[in-house]
Amino acid sequence: MCLWARDEADPGGAPAVSVATQTPGTRLAAAGSSPPSRGGVGWIWTRGVPVVAVLLGLVLRLREYTFNRSLFPDEVTLTHDVVGRTFGQLLHVNPNGQAAPIGWLWTSKVATVVFGQHDLTLRLVPFLASVVALLLFPYVGRELVGRWAMPAALLLFATSPALIYYASEAKQYSSDVTCTLLALAITLAVYQRRPGPRPALAWALLASGVIWFSQPGILLVALGGALLALRWLRRPQGLRWLIVAAVPPLVVLGIDYVVVLRDQAASTLLKNYWAAGSPPAPLQLRSASSWLYQDLNDILGDPGHLAHPVLVLALCAFGALVLVSRRAWRWPTLLLIAPLVIAVTVGVARVYPLRQRLALYLLPLVYLLMCSGLRVLDQALRPRLRIWGQGVVAAVVAVVVGVTAGPGFSRGVQVLGRPLDHTVGRQALQFIADHYRKGDAIYREYPWAIVDYSYYAPRHPQLPRPGLFRFVSGHAACAHAPDLSRLRVHQRAWVYFESHAGKEPPDSTKIFLSYFRSVGTQLDSYTRPGASGGAYLFQVTGSGPAPLPGWQPNTCFALQ
Repeated sequence: MCLWARDEADPGGAPAVSVATQTPGTRLAAAGSSPPSRGGVGWIWTRGVPVVAVLLGLVLRLREYTFNRSLFPDEVTLTHDVVGRTFGQLLHVNPNGQAAPIGWLWTSKVATVVFGQHDLTLRLVPFLASVVALLLFPYVGRELVGRWAMPAALLLFATSPALIYYASEAKQYSSDVTCTLLALAITLAVYQRRPGPRPALAWALLASGVIWFSQPGILLVALGGALLALRWLRRPQGLRWLIVAAVPPLVVLGIDYVVVLRDQAASTLLKNYWAAGSPPAPLQLRSASSWLYQDLNDILGDPGHLAHPVLVLALCAFGALVLVSRRAWRWPTLLLIAPLVIAVTVGVARVYPLRQRLALYLLPLVYLLMCSGLRVLDQALRPRLRIWGQGVVAAVVAVVVGVTAGPGFSRGVQVLGRPLDHTVGRQALQFIADHYRKGDAIYREYPWAIVDYSYYAPRHPQLPRPGLFRFVSGHAACAHAPDLSRLRVHQRAWVYFESHAGKEPPDSTKIFLSYFRSVGTQLDSYTRPGASGGAYLFQVTGSGPAPLPGWQPNTCFALQ
């Protein structure tokens, strides 16, 4: 299917056919393909499966959203920003190193003003953004990779564990995905029309909105604007309408930079965090290649949930070859591949990091490119491939897609019975409040438990001011660090975990708990399989087994 048909006679091209007057069937015929007959296998795959996939994606996202897991520390930090600051104050950089587009911050602020400060309210904007993305994906997929490949990519998109999880996280990553698809959709829709007021104004309005709501969306808007410029400048009055389309987004981008982006770029905390998303300095070919290979592996694994990265890259390369095999498909293929190239380029240039969840907006493009090899089933290729050859190639592509994406698909579907739950801070604190006795001591793990405790503790005014526990390093710090002996003034002590700090090993909770067991007996606990964090209650007796050694030399356990 080719939706990039000429809407007027080009030099040396086919007779003009107005895209605005074409029906979907006419456009399919113009691309050398015809829609499958109703009720057949082809019709079920190209029409039925997308409907089922969208509905399944909606159910999975709604299930994860209504599960209402506890806020993650990063969410809490950004939530303090949204709830505790005015609309004007949100224009300034978060002092805790959290950054988000101003449009996203303001809409989240509006949600809390209208519906109150609740965890579900704080996640309402990401959830609604994920729903919009699900509805946009079939259109974008059909335009870019055709009707045969789109359903497979849509199944991966609908069941992606990362996209399901971030659809109910109070961060902007879900909106980044939506803005990516919106930028692609408006570019696809406007590109096929003649320059005029309606396409120019539509592009200006939606592109400005994408810039306001998504930082990586700026890259997609720039790419779309460049493609429109190349096409419209060859048309009568094209320059006039190109200016109309380009000026509003440029003005919005300028305001965004002066008010928000400039300060974010100067933030030391953000620079340090984003540094991992760029190759080490000074830039060298060997170190940059190693960084790119490792980053791509990380992104494909998490958030991509794709196995066998080499096979994934081979699938994408084959899909790209299929897409460029016909001249009519090359422009949409550029729109599919160019964002991936731009993402790597700006990562190398330290403009925007290429790093795990920050690269979530690229997942729709990866899924489309992985499945684009299935376009060999399009009738437009049949003069070049025999029917049996098409079937063999499509079967191989389908098997490799299943091998690489199968584990992620399986975990995504399991959300119906077992939602993705990485933290239980709110529930653990509720458990402490329900079983608290006057005189109990409470200790929080440093640093992440401090964030969650400070957010949820005001809901339980009966709880006392808590202490901290952590490992400190150095002989001087150990000599002056308060030790476990202070627990002996209490009969019972609570231990509250949120999640592992960045430098702690996976078994850090076990090591920490061994120190409390050395002076007491565990009475009760609240934990959940697969989730970090929890609450543990100890009866202080003054003696117990020796604790496990720490994970770093010259460190000691300390209570504060």
